[in-house]
Amino acid sequence: HADSLEEWLEDILRSGQDDLLPCWRRPPPRLLHVAKSPAWYLAPILPAASVRITAPFPYWRYVKRDSDRKLEVAIDKVKTWVRGVIEETRAELETHPDRKEHPRNFMEAMLVARDERGRPFSEDTIIGNAFNMLLGGEDTTANTLSWSVHQLCDSPRATSRLQEELDAVLGDAEIPPTAE
Repeated sequence: HADSLEEWLEDILRSGQDDLLPCWRRPPPRLLHVAKSPAWYLAPILPAASVRITAPFPYWRYVKRDSDRKLEVAIDKVKTWVRGVIEETRAELETHPDRKEHPRNFMEAMLVARDERGRPFSEDTIIGNAFNMLLGGEDTTANTLSWSVHQLCDSPRATSRLQEELDAVLGDAEIPPTAE
């Protein structure tokens, strides 16, 4: 039960659970009045990204409109907030070193993770992943799976072939023994 919009967003960011991600678009009504919070700055990012994705020319690189300046401010404000969450989480990890072996949430996992060379992820990578979480980038997997199940329901032949392949690969196992 978050008491502020910032706490509510932190809960979402730290949880890393797909079912919570769409919630930021519909904050609890008691938190909607909070202005200048991270959610207030998140609101214009998706529409602006949509405009930029469909623009025939990247005009914003040469001429800044008012909406482009507002977008840059919004992104900077959210990045500043995420950096604060990162610093708080680092402090928590120092206070509770056992969490380095068993992270409890998305942010802890990102901070203790290492790349193939054993190096920690850069702050830019962590911030990018946080933006992805906050702006619903994780939904693509759920949407793809939903579409796939819908298509399988419409095609008994494809469903049969899939079942045959699963039986051949898994045998009697109900759960795959590895992620591969």
